[in-house]
Amino acid sequence: GRGVRVSHDKVRSAERSHGGVAGALIFREGVARAVEGVFTGRWSGLEALNRAMKARHRLVVLYGSRGVGKTALVHEFCKDKNYICWCAPEASGAVQLESFLNRLEQGNDGSISAAFECACSQGNEWKAAFKVAFGESASSEFDAVMQLHNAHARKDGSSAKGKPVIVLDEFSRVARQDASTLEALRAAWESASSSDAMLILCDSDSGFVERELLAGGGALGGLVTDAIRLNLLPYWEVAEFFPHYSPEEKTLAYAIFGGMPRHLTQCDPEISLADNVIRNVLRKGSALYDEAECIAHREFREPARYNSILCAIAHGSTRVSEIARASSLSTAKASVYLKNLVSAGIVEREFPVNVGLQQGSICGGGRGRYRIFDRLLRFWYTFAFPNLSDLEMGDARGVWERRIAPSLWRFAAEPMRLMCADWLCRESSASRMPFVCSNVGAWWDSGTWIDVTGIDEAGTCMIVGAVELSSEPVGLKAYWNLVEKAAVLPAIEKHYVLFSHAGFDPRLVQFAKGDSFVRLVPLDGLYA
Repeated sequence: GRGVRVSHDKVRSAERSHGGVAGALIFREGVARAVEGVFTGRWSGLEALNRAMKARHRLVVLYGSRGVGKTALVHEFCKDKNYICWCAPEASGAVQLESFLNRLEQGNDGSISAAFECACSQGNEWKAAFKVAFGESASSEFDAVMQLHNAHARKDGSSAKGKPVIVLDEFSRVARQDASTLEALRAAWESASSSDAMLILCDSDSGFVERELLAGGGALGGLVTDAIRLNLLPYWEVAEFFPHYSPEEKTLAYAIFGGMPRHLTQCDPEISLADNVIRNVLRKGSALYDEAECIAHREFREPARYNSILCAIAHGSTRVSEIARASSLSTAKASVYLKNLVSAGIVEREFPVNVGLQQGSICGGGRGRYRIFDRLLRFWYTFAFPNLSDLEMGDARGVWERRIAPSLWRFAAEPMRLMCADWLCRESSASRMPFVCSNVGAWWDSGTWIDVTGIDEAGTCMIVGAVELSSEPVGLKAYWNLVEKAAVLPAIEKHYVLFSHAGFDPRLVQFAKGDSFVRLVPLDGLYA
């Protein structure tokens, strides 16, 4: 069968490994959003969809976390095309089927209902519905239906040209109600192999996508022609949301809001970071307050247990034994809860840059460290959750001033480390480092921790970095400390990078000028 279109990044960061499936195109640049009606960002994703549009009979999978920009990307792609977009509701299978048929019927005279009744006489209802949507015998009828549907939707009454595009959004909801719908979808799509339609399956459940749609043994294995995974935005694109902020404020904004477009679009770049957080996160009734507060209730049956675990991770517990102890759970039970959190995309496990994911289990022993994937959730469980009583009483500004602002740079230490790893990835990909790094991440063992390490493909050359958040300029002592730590690393050639929040002592600057193996990166250098 046809293989999934594959694109491999030059740099794989161990910091952000999520067990992705080979064949997924990972697009990070830009954010799908509208600014005064103009689409900006996610241009590579848009280009990938347009490339797929040029070929015949394409089945495209577009996936990523909720709020990462999938819907805006699809909307931009479809706006000048003949398309039907249906989002599966969280409902029973019967309600979902009725909703799908109603969507197909919208804007026409009942021919879809007639075609569905005819197709139903031949078997499964969902298979009949899919055959009506893109079946070989119905493709021309459906193209006409979409012309009517889109003319009805456009204010000027015009219709678009070109092949039909069918978008099924959050299809995993349908599969959870009835697993046989996947086989029905497969059968209908295979029977329409001579049609020129394009089918886009858009989903937030990455586990479902990778297991059922992309894996060779999955229900749609071998049928998917293009897979696009939208990741969180890197810090330098998050900075574009706050063009007037200083490098310090941009860094703290990234530490709090992360790279989730849905969170960032709530912010007002014309007001201070403090006011953005108070207004959009800490104020009771705001969108992000409600979202963060309800995450455990929405995803799990035992929200109290999960809240305890997330609170433990946010406050520095990173290993199963530590999390279990802080949450008053047995290690076995904590492992189960952590597995569920990882599966839901709320928690991820980080491994040392020198240990491949294949050497560690998802929740067993080994050297992995757990952390909260979503920056905003980490902020919530670090600061808001312990102060809910004050926030519920409306004292958002007081909580910010007394409990949050004094600790923000300590809170930003981990995001800052990940920013520096992303900086190294970007510089390496642009050939601005001594060699191309094939792997970037933190390096640690029982006695040594190194914030950022880049390793070449052969494993003989390393870039070793330290992230310094001191309020004082960094001096030679920090450099020699890094050299001492790096002595245990098995590399023939080592280069050193120091990242500093407060700049560098003149003596270190002078030293670095005379040593090509040393590079100094101030905070504003991350945004250069």
